[in-house]
Amino acid sequence: IECVKKFNGMFSFALYDNFKKKLYLVRDRCGIKPMYWSIDEDYNFTFASEVKSILVYRGWNFKLDNSSLLEYLTFQNFLSNKTLYKDIFILEPSKYIEIDLLKRNFYIRDYWDFDFISLVDFSLNKNAAIDELSVIMESAVKRQMVSDVEVGSYLSGGIDTGILVAFASKLFKSNTLKTFTIGFDMTSVSGLELSFDERDKAEYMSYLFSTEHYEMVLKAGDMERCFEKLVYHLEEPRVGQSYPNFYASKLASKFVKVVLSGTGGDELFGGYPWRYHSFAQAKSFEEFVDSYYSYWHRLVDPNYFRRIFEQMIKEVGEDYTRDIFVSILKKQFSSMCNKKLDYDTMLLMAFYFEVKTFLHGLLIIEDKLSMAHGLEVRVPFLDNEVINLALRIPAFLKLSSFKNVDVFDNEIKQKAEVVNGKYILRLLANRLIGSKISELKKQGFTAPDTSWFKGESIEFVKKKLLNPKARIYNLMSRKHVKDVLEEHFTGRKNRRLFIWSLLYLEYWLKIYCNL
Repeated sequence: IECVKKFNGMFSFALYDNFKKKLYLVRDRCGIKPMYWSIDEDYNFTFASEVKSILVYRGWNFKLDNSSLLEYLTFQNFLSNKTLYKDIFILEPSKYIEIDLLKRNFYIRDYWDFDFISLVDFSLNKNAAIDELSVIMESAVKRQMVSDVEVGSYLSGGIDTGILVAFASKLFKSNTLKTFTIGFDMTSVSGLELSFDERDKAEYMSYLFSTEHYEMVLKAGDMERCFEKLVYHLEEPRVGQSYPNFYASKLASKFVKVVLSGTGGDELFGGYPWRYHSFAQAKSFEEFVDSYYSYWHRLVDPNYFRRIFEQMIKEVGEDYTRDIFVSILKKQFSSMCNKKLDYDTMLLMAFYFEVKTFLHGLLIIEDKLSMAHGLEVRVPFLDNEVINLALRIPAFLKLSSFKNVDVFDNEIKQKAEVVNGKYILRLLANRLIGSKISELKKQGFTAPDTSWFKGESIEFVKKKLLNPKARIYNLMSRKHVKDVLEEHFTGRKNRRLFIWSLLYLEYWLKIYCNL
């Protein structure tokens, strides 16, 4: 079983030791490939890469787990190993289960973890870090392109996939790399969402690296058309709107069977500065937890939350989700609980939380929706060597909005307002692609649903969520949900995450539950 510490890549597998009569269930470091398990009162142990397989074995009988539902409705994700299916669990990344068939017991063990504390190398300077990152990223891309079939790449318009395509196109030599971009129809879009369509940037990089480029433009109605299939394949709701991922996989699968993805670049190299800086002003561990927990309370304000999910909260307990949140941070930062924290440590706590939770959700979405289209997604940023280097790189080489600006050289000071997160990746991108891309503001891969949910898709949302017979109202208050929806329809508040989550749950209850 010690072999798992040496593996570099994505995997989930079962290993049976016939001499010791032990079965091991193992999952890769980051959770790129899923593994679910369940055990019943007769000690029947079931495991699979999809929940559906376990449901078939159990005769499709299960109860909805209200504690995990509350967890999802708090974070728009699952931070624990629970799923919506009671007594069906996900094996967490970098863990394995050891099942002793003779003694009829089992243990869940860690074999690795992200170490943002002891591995940081403050002697690592900017130029050395860029040079090392360039060599390691090229090696990682080269490893990930080993295949019996053609390999393509997503090309979102950002620096992560841009770096991958720069190296991949160089390695392709005489062949032409195929690249894929999802764009959005901006006809009825306004405000900040006008920047969500990145096709022009992707086309520029395609031109730069001479790729064979394919695009798909999503309209508001495309969400409605794929929802039932998406929920069936994804099984459990995870972070944010995921239907653009569904169509990205569908597009790429028409041309290749393996595709490179930039997932992991943000989480390892500080891609979300707006999530870190303001929370890293806390004076203590508890104060940091309170502010950061409040931020990750993503769907609705706490007062609305209590009214909408009052019955569930009474059943599960007011502190249930906060306890889960704290337990993740305490796993690596327990020694900090009674100390005054410095800015660096709080940034590292935020980085750790992201890779343990948000990244995991992204990977589950990417794997299931790609495999639904017969497509294998590979993630070079999660190569062991890349991760090891990322853990060594100090925070001030990741965030140009770093508080202690005196540690920066003049070049960083001049660019501080332009380049926020992923500073070291931006410098590498500048070397490979040029400043036209490397200095662009961070843009997530998301559809302009704020506009669509109160515009072209409003009738679809109302039909599903204002219906008195909607299944979700077996679990929550219709009156208070209606109040929140009205806030979005009238433009008083942006409730797109809340609307998406309720739509997903409505479809999930229809497909998987008898409610």
